[in-house]
Amino acid sequence: VSTQSTGQQISQILAVLHQAKLISLTIFLNPIEKLSEIPVQRFYRYVLEPELRFDKETGEITEVGSHFTDLLPHLLLTMSLSTPVNWMVASTNSPHDLDNIRLNDVKDGVHAEYTLDYLVIEGHSHDPLRYNNPTKGLQNDLV
Repeated sequence: VSTQSTGQQISQILAVLHQAKLISLTIFLNPIEKLSEIPVQRFYRYVLEPELRFDKETGEITEVGSHFTDLLPHLLLTMSLSTPVNWMVASTNSPHDLDNIRLNDVKDGVHAEYTLDYLVIEGHSHDPLRYNNPTKGLQNDLV
């Protein structure tokens, strides 16, 4: 992961934490004076809200999403998610090939819906009566 990509990811998380009033935030920038290449090669949005939002009429949770504007239409783009390794997320609704998007060929923008199919929960246990050795044959129940 490049420094540029990491900076885009962290800035989005810090913005959400600041909106939720969980941190006080001051950012100091130290830009490079001369660039040898195009500074942005990856466009990143973190889709995270500080709290759940509900529709006033139906009471259902409102959908969250991300919107990109002013992208160069001739570039070949890919729409993907950056999720934790134990999440199995898949695109469930999109009329486009999300690995090969050229905005010149798209009329009304690109829209995709994703679904969390599986969530793997990992953990371990230790038996304090056996000098914190791993327990044998312990059965876990998720409630």
